[in-house]
Amino acid sequence: LMMEDALWRIPTRESSKDQDFLKQYRESKNKERPFGWLDIRLTKETDLFMTVGMCPTITGFENKLGFHLVKPEIRSSVNHDIFFKADAQTISADLGYPLGWNSEAQWDFQFNSKQVHTFFLRDHINLLSDIFMDFGSGIPTPYELFRPFVYRFGWSIDNYSIYLNVNDANIINNPLDFNENCYLSLHGDTLKIDFSVDLKTITGNSTTVNYSIRTPEFHLQLDTPSWSTLHEFMKNKEVGRSYDFCMNGSYQFHSDVDVGNMDTILIECQSKYTTLQCYGFVIRYLMNINMNY
Repeated sequence: LMMEDALWRIPTRESSKDQDFLKQYRESKNKERPFGWLDIRLTKETDLFMTVGMCPTITGFENKLGFHLVKPEIRSSVNHDIFFKADAQTISADLGYPLGWNSEAQWDFQFNSKQVHTFFLRDHINLLSDIFMDFGSGIPTPYELFRPFVYRFGWSIDNYSIYLNVNDANIINNPLDFNENCYLSLHGDTLKIDFSVDLKTITGNSTTVNYSIRTPEFHLQLDTPSWSTLHEFMKNKEVGRSYDFCMNGSYQFHSDVDVGNMDTILIECQSKYTTLQCYGFVIRYLMNINMNY
């Protein structure tokens, strides 16, 4: 149990910026390189528990991990500002091991969030990919000690708002300022996200993440700053809505940066009773999502 507020920093080496650093080093000969990070704010009354199985059962060694976070906030080195906050966040994980020496282990993580607000930028995607690759790197595991792993994640969100910045030319000074930025935002009551990562081979140049996103209903809104002409003449911020929306696909990323290594994302969407107000400015801002992200 946390008795006072604390900050948990997760550092990363940001391998995606290796080429930029080498270019800068050739020009300036400056060896200093800042690291990337995620800061998770832990407020008072946040609690953590963990149980470790010392005696095996029929299914193996059972290990449990749980978090309960009160009003968590996540900031990053991308812009030193909030990109995720919620009223409450719970995390439960099953980190068990099977009895077999090299049998496949499945680790399940379940997340539950309430009143989520997220301000996502393109650089956040690169930062999260670098963190996964950084923590997955290291000395290769000897073949006789290798154990295949399957990581499964489930995330349930109650009442969410996802803000996508659609400024022209991706010019963003303060991504949380509604008086400076234009947003296409998604709002709904329930959101379910599932994704899995299979690490079943001892060596591999790439990793594939399969994902599924579902929501019974969402509303698409266009938020413009007070100085914008659209802000004065739009009677309603809502420009679209959809029901029984489902997005399935996969994301393949490579562990090394090379000319022949191309990250690939596959997206398949299904929905019912979809409505979109196809004003010219709405189409333009939808195209800005493709440019900015």
